[in-house]
Amino acid sequence: MLTELPSDITDKTSVQKVYDEIISTLPPLAGIAQGAMVLHDALFADINLEKVQKVLQPKVNGSQYLQEIIGDNPLNFFVFFSSIASVTGNGGQSHYAAANMFMAGLAAQRRKRGLAASVVHIGAIIGNGYITRELTQAQQNALRSYGNVLMSEQDFHQIFAEAVVASKPTSGQHFEIMTGLRLIDANGTDRTTWFDNPKFQHIVTHSEGGDTNSSTMNTAAPVKIQLLAATTQQNVVDILRGTLYI
Repeated sequence: MLTELPSDITDKTSVQKVYDEIISTLPPLAGIAQGAMVLHDALFADINLEKVQKVLQPKVNGSQYLQEIIGDNPLNFFVFFSSIASVTGNGGQSHYAAANMFMAGLAAQRRKRGLAASVVHIGAIIGNGYITRELTQAQQNALRSYGNVLMSEQDFHQIFAEAVVASKPTSGQHFEIMTGLRLIDANGTDRTTWFDNPKFQHIVTHSEGGDTNSSTMNTAAPVKIQLLAATTQQNVVDILRGTLYI
């Protein structure tokens, strides 16, 4: 059974009240999914304290209150819902990204203490949720330019299930799950904001043909493998800059 947090999660007392009600009226608490969110997009130069607080409080305050209330009590899962925009970057969501990465940091702390925690950086979900409800069709189409691939509700259910499994400190899986980015053809004209970022080279594909010069050829080897094969310091620099492919 899912129970929503109160809208005013700047008040720890209200969160404690909901928790006490759950503990006293429902079966034992198996886990928590923290999905509180407020969006208030603005360029960094236009952000003021009010906008920052509105965006940070649901994720930062809400997560901290949950952590303080739950403490070190054992859970099967503690899943934090983040956004893929926090990983790839978004010019109007710096404060939103900060709120999400706070949750990722809290998840990392819990795992180091042997407690259940995982975080899902979710992409755009079609047919349901904020994207469908709040964005125009033109805005939804523009998401593709950021490298997003629209996921179905079923996809999200699968991702959440994976996050539940990964949440256990004994799962052997990394606590962060990133979803919603599409493959990009390195030889095509399609480009995204993160195309040249070495962190995302594992989802940049390389078709056969084209320039086979050794200084520009890319065999789609992961950056880690390329670095292991590097023989000079300049090779390493070029690989990290995305200008040399081994």
